[in-house]
Amino acid sequence: MSLLSQSIKEASSKTFYEMEKYSQLVIDLIDEIEDSNLDNLESRGALIYEIENVLEIIDPKRIDDIKVLTDLKLALRRN
Repeated sequence: MSLLSQSIKEASSKTFYEMEKYSQLVIDLIDEIEDSNLDNLESRGALIYEIENVLEIIDPKRIDDIKVLTDLKLALRRN
């Protein structure tokens, strides 16, 4: 399993089992990432852009949301 796949699986698991800690926007975005073609660099770039936009507008008190999105963004960029 690649590092990216592992990061996505961890994020999905966190948001599923601890749903009350995450906003619906983040849960939906992680679902979108799971369903995306991550082998396509253009698709991956679009997801990074979307995550960056969410991170710009998200309430800074939503620490769990910010952490999971930042981790996913880094994983998408690395791989």
